[in-house]
Amino acid sequence: MDNIFSFFAQNISTLGDPYRHSDWGSDILDKSSIDFIRTFNGAYFFDNSLHFFRVGYKSVIFHDAELINGMIRHYYSDFVYESIFFAEDIFGNLFGIETSGDIILFNIESAEKEIISNGFSNYLNAIFNELDYYTGNKFATDTEVLNQLNKGYRFCPKYPFVLGGEYDLKNLVLKPFEENYIFNSNLAKQIKEQPDGTNFKISIH
Repeated sequence: MDNIFSFFAQNISTLGDPYRHSDWGSDILDKSSIDFIRTFNGAYFFDNSLHFFRVGYKSVIFHDAELINGMIRHYYSDFVYESIFFAEDIFGNLFGIETSGDIILFNIESAEKEIISNGFSNYLNAIFNELDYYTGNKFATDTEVLNQLNKGYRFCPKYPFVLGGEYDLKNLVLKPFEENYIFNSNLAKQIKEQPDGTNFKISIH
Protein backbone atom coordinates (compact mmCIF):
# COMPACT_ATOMS: atom_id res chain seq x y z
CA MET A 1 0.00 0.00 0.00
CA ASP A 2 2.88 2.40 0.69
CA ASN A 3 3.83 2.55 -3.00
CA ILE A 4 0.29 3.23 -4.21
CA PHE A 5 -0.23 5.85 -1.48
CA SER A 6 2.98 7.52 -2.63
CA PHE A 7 1.70 7.54 -6.21
CA PHE A 8 -1.47 9.34 -5.13
CA ALA A 9 0.45 11.72 -2.86
CA GLN A 10 2.60 12.75 -5.83
CA ASN A 11 -0.49 13.51 -7.91
CA ILE A 12 -2.58 15.63 -5.54
CA SER A 13 -4.08 18.66 -7.28
CA THR A 14 -6.06 20.08 -4.34
CA LEU A 15 -5.25 19.13 -0.78
CA GLY A 16 -7.79 17.45 1.46
CA ASP A 17 -8.75 18.39 5.02
CA PRO A 18 -7.79 17.07 8.45
CA TYR A 19 -9.50 13.79 9.20
CA ARG A 20 -12.42 13.94 11.61
CA HIS A 21 -13.84 10.79 13.14
CA SER A 22 -17.12 9.76 11.55
CA ASP A 23 -19.31 6.67 11.63
CA TRP A 24 -20.19 7.23 7.97
CA GLY A 25 -19.63 4.01 6.06
CA SER A 26 -18.10 2.23 9.06
CA ASP A 27 -20.21 -0.87 8.42
CA ILE A 28 -18.93 -1.27 4.86
CA LEU A 29 -15.55 0.47 4.46
CA ASP A 30 -12.50 -1.79 4.76
CA LYS A 31 -9.21 -0.94 6.51
CA SER A 32 -7.41 0.27 3.38
CA SER A 33 -10.23 2.67 2.48
CA ILE A 34 -10.27 4.08 6.02
CA ASP A 35 -6.48 4.51 5.92
CA PHE A 36 -6.81 6.35 2.60
CA ILE A 37 -9.51 8.67 3.97
CA ARG A 38 -7.39 9.47 7.01
CA THR A 39 -4.46 10.34 4.75
CA PHE A 40 -6.20 12.18 1.88
CA ASN A 41 -9.57 13.26 3.27
CA GLY A 42 -11.42 15.11 0.48
CA ALA A 43 -8.43 15.50 -1.84
CA TYR A 44 -8.49 15.97 -5.62
CA PHE A 45 -6.01 14.12 -7.82
CA PHE A 46 -4.76 14.12 -11.42
CA ASP A 47 -5.59 17.72 -12.39
CA ASN A 48 -8.71 17.71 -10.20
CA SER A 49 -10.28 14.99 -12.35
CA LEU A 50 -10.55 12.44 -9.51
CA HIS A 51 -12.33 13.75 -6.42
CA PHE A 52 -12.60 11.83 -3.15
CA PHE A 53 -15.44 13.04 -0.96
CA ARG A 54 -14.61 14.41 2.47
CA VAL A 55 -15.61 12.47 5.60
CA GLY A 56 -16.42 14.02 8.98
CA TYR A 57 -17.76 17.34 7.67
CA LYS A 58 -21.30 18.40 6.72
CA SER A 59 -21.00 21.86 5.20
CA VAL A 60 -20.35 21.63 1.44
CA ILE A 61 -22.78 19.39 -0.45
CA PHE A 62 -20.57 18.55 -3.44
CA HIS A 63 -17.58 17.84 -1.22
CA ASP A 64 -18.91 16.03 1.86
CA ALA A 65 -19.60 12.30 1.70
CA GLU A 66 -22.79 12.16 3.77
CA LEU A 67 -24.40 15.13 2.01
CA ILE A 68 -23.52 14.06 -1.51
CA ASN A 69 -24.69 10.49 -0.89
CA GLY A 70 -28.04 11.89 0.22
CA MET A 71 -28.32 13.84 -3.02
CA ILE A 72 -27.32 10.82 -5.11
CA ARG A 73 -30.05 8.77 -3.45
CA HIS A 74 -32.55 11.54 -4.10
CA TYR A 75 -31.90 11.55 -7.85
CA TYR A 76 -31.08 7.87 -8.43
CA SER A 77 -33.26 6.21 -5.75
CA ASP A 78 -33.49 2.42 -6.28
CA PHE A 79 -30.45 2.30 -8.59
CA VAL A 80 -28.03 2.90 -5.71
CA TYR A 81 -29.59 1.45 -2.57
CA GLU A 82 -26.80 -1.12 -2.04
CA SER A 83 -23.94 1.36 -2.49
CA ILE A 84 -22.17 4.16 -0.69
CA PHE A 85 -20.12 6.49 -2.86
CA PHE A 86 -16.71 7.87 -1.95
CA ALA A 87 -15.36 9.51 -5.14
CA GLU A 88 -16.17 10.77 -8.63
CA ASP A 89 -14.40 11.07 -11.98
CA ILE A 90 -14.27 14.13 -14.22
CA PHE A 91 -17.80 13.43 -15.55
CA GLY A 92 -19.34 12.90 -12.12
CA ASN A 93 -19.47 9.13 -12.56
CA LEU A 94 -19.31 7.65 -9.09
CA PHE A 95 -17.03 5.20 -7.35
CA GLY A 96 -18.77 3.26 -4.62
CA ILE A 97 -18.58 0.29 -2.30
CA GLU A 98 -21.33 -2.35 -2.35
CA THR A 99 -22.41 -4.32 0.70
CA SER A 100 -20.56 -7.27 -0.89
CA GLY A 101 -17.27 -5.37 -0.66
CA ASP A 102 -17.10 -4.86 -4.43
CA ILE A 103 -15.86 -1.48 -5.63
CA ILE A 104 -17.99 -0.23 -8.51
CA LEU A 105 -18.06 2.53 -11.08
CA PHE A 106 -21.62 3.87 -11.33
CA ASN A 107 -22.35 5.47 -14.70
CA ILE A 108 -24.60 8.44 -14.01
CA GLU A 109 -25.92 8.52 -17.61
CA SER A 110 -27.15 4.92 -17.73
CA ALA A 111 -27.28 3.91 -14.03
CA GLU A 112 -25.15 0.88 -14.95
CA LYS A 113 -22.59 -0.49 -12.52
CA GLU A 114 -19.17 -1.80 -13.49
CA ILE A 115 -17.40 -3.92 -10.88
CA ILE A 116 -13.80 -2.71 -10.69
CA SER A 117 -12.43 -4.86 -7.90
CA ASN A 118 -13.11 -6.45 -4.56
CA GLY A 119 -11.44 -4.39 -1.88
CA PHE A 120 -10.21 -0.81 -1.87
CA SER A 121 -6.50 -1.54 -2.35
CA ASN A 122 -7.30 -3.37 -5.60
CA TYR A 123 -9.36 -0.37 -6.69
CA LEU A 124 -6.38 1.96 -6.17
CA ASN A 125 -4.26 -0.36 -8.29
CA ALA A 126 -6.92 -0.29 -11.02
CA ILE A 127 -6.74 3.52 -11.06
CA PHE A 128 -2.96 3.31 -11.37
CA ASN A 129 -3.16 0.84 -14.27
CA GLU A 130 -5.99 2.57 -16.21
CA LEU A 131 -5.68 6.17 -15.13
CA ASP A 132 -7.37 7.92 -18.03
CA TYR A 133 -10.25 5.45 -18.25
CA TYR A 134 -11.13 5.81 -14.57
CA THR A 135 -10.48 9.54 -14.16
CA GLY A 136 -10.90 11.27 -17.54
CA ASN A 137 -7.92 13.46 -16.66
CA LYS A 138 -6.96 14.00 -20.30
CA PHE A 139 -9.85 16.48 -20.53
CA ALA A 140 -8.49 18.68 -17.73
CA THR A 141 -6.51 20.74 -20.18
CA ASP A 142 -6.41 24.33 -19.00
CA THR A 143 -6.37 26.50 -15.90
CA GLU A 144 -10.00 27.58 -16.20
CA VAL A 145 -11.15 23.95 -16.18
CA LEU A 146 -8.84 23.06 -13.28
CA ASN A 147 -10.19 25.95 -11.23
CA GLN A 148 -13.80 24.85 -11.73
CA LEU A 149 -13.34 21.13 -11.13
CA ASN A 150 -12.59 21.63 -7.44
CA LYS A 151 -15.56 23.97 -6.97
CA GLY A 152 -18.37 21.53 -7.61
CA TYR A 153 -18.26 21.40 -11.42
CA ARG A 154 -17.95 18.29 -13.59
CA PHE A 155 -17.98 17.77 -17.33
CA CYS A 156 -21.29 16.82 -18.91
CA PRO A 157 -21.66 15.80 -22.57
CA LYS A 158 -23.84 18.06 -24.71
CA TYR A 159 -24.91 14.95 -26.60
CA PRO A 160 -24.91 12.01 -24.20
CA PHE A 161 -22.19 9.38 -24.50
CA VAL A 162 -24.74 6.63 -24.02
CA LEU A 163 -26.53 7.83 -27.18
CA GLY A 164 -23.34 7.95 -29.24
CA GLY A 165 -21.93 11.32 -28.19
CA GLU A 166 -18.19 11.66 -28.70
CA TYR A 167 -15.59 11.73 -25.94
CA ASP A 168 -14.25 15.04 -27.22
CA LEU A 169 -13.88 18.48 -25.66
CA LYS A 170 -16.20 19.88 -28.34
CA ASN A 171 -18.98 17.73 -26.86
CA LEU A 172 -18.32 18.71 -23.23
CA VAL A 173 -19.57 21.49 -21.02
CA LEU A 174 -18.83 22.15 -17.35
CA LYS A 175 -21.94 21.97 -15.19
CA PRO A 176 -22.54 22.42 -11.46
CA PHE A 177 -22.75 19.02 -9.78
CA GLU A 178 -26.51 19.10 -9.09
CA GLU A 179 -27.37 20.13 -12.66
CA ASN A 180 -25.21 17.24 -13.82
CA TYR A 181 -27.15 14.78 -11.62
CA ILE A 182 -30.51 16.17 -12.74
CA PHE A 183 -29.64 15.94 -16.43
CA ASN A 184 -28.11 12.49 -16.24
CA SER A 185 -30.56 10.88 -13.81
CA ASN A 186 -33.43 11.97 -16.07
CA LEU A 187 -31.66 10.27 -18.96
CA ALA A 188 -30.90 7.12 -16.93
CA LYS A 189 -34.52 6.72 -15.80
CA GLN A 190 -35.79 6.96 -19.37
CA ILE A 191 -33.32 4.32 -20.52
CA LYS A 192 -33.99 1.94 -17.61
CA GLU A 193 -37.76 2.06 -18.16
CA GLN A 194 -37.47 0.56 -21.65
CA PRO A 195 -37.30 -3.20 -22.34
CA ASP A 196 -34.18 -4.43 -24.14
CA GLY A 197 -34.42 -4.09 -27.91
CA THR A 198 -37.13 -1.44 -27.80
CA ASN A 199 -36.99 1.61 -30.07
CA PHE A 200 -37.88 4.73 -28.12
CA LYS A 201 -37.37 8.47 -28.03
CA ILE A 202 -35.27 10.19 -25.38
CA SER A 203 -36.21 13.61 -24.02
CA ILE A 204 -33.08 15.67 -23.28
CA HIS A 205 -33.56 18.81 -21.21
